[in-house]
Amino acid sequence: MWRIVGASVIGTSHTRAGTSCQDANLGRVMADEIALGAVADGLGSASLAHLGAQLAVATILDALTDELGAGLPPKRAQLAQSLVSAMTRAFVAARTALEQYAADRSVPLRELGTTLMAAVCGPDWLVTGHIGDGVIIGYWDGDKLRTASKPERGEYANVTMPLTMDGALEHVRYGYYPDTLHSVVLMSDGLQSLALNTRDNTPFEGFLRPLIETVDRIADDDKATQALVEFLESERVNARTDDDKTLLVISRGAPARPVTEDVTAAIPQAAPPVPAPPMLPPPVKLPPWSAPAVQQPTPEKSVAVERTPAVLRAEQLEREASALQERARVLDEQATQLFAADPGQFNIMKKVRRSAQAKREEADRKRQEAGRLRAGEL
Repeated sequence: MWRIVGASVIGTSHTRAGTSCQDANLGRVMADEIALGAVADGLGSASLAHLGAQLAVATILDALTDELGAGLPPKRAQLAQSLVSAMTRAFVAARTALEQYAADRSVPLRELGTTLMAAVCGPDWLVTGHIGDGVIIGYWDGDKLRTASKPERGEYANVTMPLTMDGALEHVRYGYYPDTLHSVVLMSDGLQSLALNTRDNTPFEGFLRPLIETVDRIADDDKATQALVEFLESERVNARTDDDKTLLVISRGAPARPVTEDVTAAIPQAAPPVPAPPMLPPPVKLPPWSAPAVQQPTPEKSVAVERTPAVLRAEQLEREASALQERARVLDEQATQLFAADPGQFNIMKKVRRSAQAKREEADRKRQEAGRLRAGEL
């Protein structure tokens, strides 16, 4: 049987600024050996980020509960597609809820800015959905720690991709892992530098194993939650990060080895190396994006449209062009903000603008190629 223990703690920088904690977490155990968990990290630049994070985790768990409550397919071969499709629709529901909240209160959607990650744990599988930074780590049977979903940032340091951005749903990453799990840990970016070897985003075992085992050892959920809070508020943690901090642990049970009595001892004595992010990173290579296929009912008397390899390639190019156009828009916004904050950064601003223009030109080339493919010219 799964159990879930989670905590969100305000960062010292937010305490000094007199703002509230902008992280949120929520977990739920369903019947049939299924557990759900979600973590959201509100953007510091958004005035209603704390509400956006709370709404996002509540909505996605309700949507997943509805999706999975209808039952899973009996055939194993259909399970992965069914689960990823359910997660896809749940992210759509979370985005829609944020849009509706903003519309009802006549506030800009960006003021609810938040990242979002979610995990659904089954008897012998894990499915994840994730936009923005933060990390999901799995602890599989066989004593294996692996990063199930790594952080994703924007083009520059301290910039991430929120669920409220234009075209956000195209940037959600989904994963399916058909293995038996012991635990899953979701954490906001305030803990990334402690939990990940940042050069390759692999789990830092000196942090994660004692943490998971300590939570497992404490049978009472309230006491385990309090231990997490004390851990996140400890001086050793605050010495390493001043951001809000969230941990959500979904676990099956007792550890396989003795563990320490001190929960704060889970903090490694030496941090993994954290290279300083460059102001202008190398150009991003966009991988081909493809949304999980979602079966739609076929209308009566519908006319079948042949989807030839050329048409499929054209659709792929059009999706890539849309993603490039969105990246260009974000870069333009960042350039404007950069120059407004410090006019002395004019030369860097010009480089950002050139990068945006290059992405627009590449998007145009892809659209032109797609048009030729559809016209049968290639």
